[in-house]
Amino acid sequence: MYGHRGVYGWGAGYSGVTTYEYTEGTLIVDLVTPAKKELVWRAGMVGTLADSKEKNLQMADEAIAKAFKNYPPQRTAP
Repeated sequence: MYGHRGVYGWGAGYSGVTTYEYTEGTLIVDLVTPAKKELVWRAGMVGTLADSKEKNLQMADEAIAKAFKNYPPQRTAP
């Protein structure tokens, strides 16, 4: 919707801004074939970060171990 000044918005009286603070980390591990540079396998992990670097590294190590527990993926029969 265009206002009287030709600017998109809710009008001069709108000043509502909502912010949320959170600390979330995402770690993605890609395995790629060197010759063809094709993605072979991907694992993604998301978690809430701790206040300490050591705890975050421990959480990352645990997430990676859990992700690689399912590697290599089981082949299904045709």
